[in-house]
This record gives sequence, C-alpha cells and structure tokens, in this order.
Amino acid sequence: MEEQKKKMQLPKITRDEFFTTQEERDLRSKEHVENLKISDIADFPNHPFKVIVDDEMREMSKSIEEYGVLVPVLVRPKQDGKYEMISGHRRKKASELANKDSIPCIIRELTDDEATIIMVDSNMQREHILPSEKAFAYKLKLEALNSQGKRNDLTLSPMDTKLDSAEKLNVSKSTYARWETCENIIPLKHLINFCNLTNNTLDYAIGLTDKKESLNNKIKINKYLIGINIKNLRLKQNLSQKEFAKSINTTQSVISAYENGHTLIQTSFLYDICNRYKISSDKIIY
Repeated sequence: MEEQKKKMQLPKITRDEFFTTQEERDLRSKEHVENLKISDIADFPNHPFKVIVDDEMREMSKSIEEYGVLVPVLVRPKQDGKYEMISGHRRKKASELANKDSIPCIIRELTDDEATIIMVDSNMQREHILPSEKAFAYKLKLEALNSQGKRNDLTLSPMDTKLDSAEKLNVSKSTYARWETCENIIPLKHLINFCNLTNNTLDYAIGLTDKKESLNNKIKINKYLIGINIKNLRLKQNLSQKEFAKSINTTQSVISAYENGHTLIQTSFLYDICNRYKISSDKIIY
C-alpha cells in the first residue's frame, strides 16, 4: 500500500510553472527587451544611489514625455512574477514624472551577486555621486565579489582582523569598523596611510579610477602644499573662492581654510574637486 502511495505522488511544481506555458518560461530564461508596467518593477534592495528630482531629472522627464525612453532599463525577474530594477532607477523615476505607465526593459536572469555588481558598475558612470554613496556602493560590490570567490584588492592583508587593521592605521577598532561599514568616511590622513600600507594609489582608493597601479613613492601629507595646489587649480579655472566653493557644494570659508593650510581637506571634498575638474588626486596632494 505504501509503495502504491509513492507511485501516485505528483511532481512538485512552482506557481510560475502552473500559471505559465513552457514557451513563456523559455522566453523568460533568455535575455530580451519588453515593455513592462512601471508598477511591476521594484527598486533594487538597499540601492545606495539617491534618485533626486532636480533640474536634470525634470529635463529627462520632459524628454521622455516627448520621445519616450530611448535606452531600455535593465531588470531581472522575481519569483512572484514581477521584476527588480538593476540599472535605470532615474529613467524609471523620470518616466513616472512623465506619467508613463510602462518602460522598455532588458530582462535578464541574474544571481544576487551578479545583479549587485552590475548595479554598482552601471551607476558609477553617473557624473554626480556623493562620496558616501560611492563608498556604500563599493562595499556592496566587494561583498558580492567576495561571495563569488574573487579577490578584494583593497585590504591590508587577507588574514587581518578589524583589530589588526585598526592597529596598523593607529585608530580604535570601533572607528575602523565605522569606516568599513561606511557609517563614516575615512579621513584623508588615514586614507593616505592606508594607501601606503596597501601600496595602492589614492585615485584607486577613493574611486576616481578602476585601474589598479602600485605607488611609485610613499604619499606624504603637507596641508600647506595641498592648499597651494587647490588655490592654483581655482585660479586656473578663473573662479573666486565663492564660485569654487559653490561648484563642490561647500562654503567660501571652507575653501579659504584649505587654501591657507589651516585645515587638511576632507576626503569627500578631495573626491568632489578631482571628479568635478577631471584631475588626478596627485595634482592636489603633490
């Protein structure tokens, strides 16, 4: 009798298999472009990049209203039959502002790690990214790469604990942990110490380049030299201190303190200056 019961057991099928045809399931497994309802697309979990409704967003919305979305967004299918945004959060928001109900999407099957890496890499192409966003995004990417078994380039040593790394940088374990989890941005003097210990360039460490190169010489900090370099850059751009400050979203008094060597530039402002004026951090540090 027990053997008979075993023979009568039906194979388990998923909800997706029950409500779709084999042709539909085959199509979903292949990458293709399709117009999807915006309401069916969820944002990427813990998406580190803010979607702000600014003048640039309004211009994009106006363009979409007139011409539609010219470059499809990238999504992946979810188990509930809906989709998750991988790349295109701004286009999605602009489409909503343009009162669009649907958006062209590239539908691609991706693992969690693959989706994270693509999400980070595609958003890094944007011009305006906050250092805090960039730091958290890289943290997500490094976690995904480590999960895939790939090497993390920016480590003091693969065998180091948080305490080991903190001691090498001459800070407390809790301070180091806040940098690692991106609660705080690492101050420039400690970041430079980090670069010297790991033999990584400052450009690579702060995300100005993805090209990994070794240091030719150890980096030294001279806040007065940094101040002179900032001033020379500002004068080269024919900007007043007030105009220069506005270009990186700070105040004239902050720029004045940097230029006079009273204060060492913050890591976030170093990144903003280099990114805004398309220069290497070497131009500021050396």
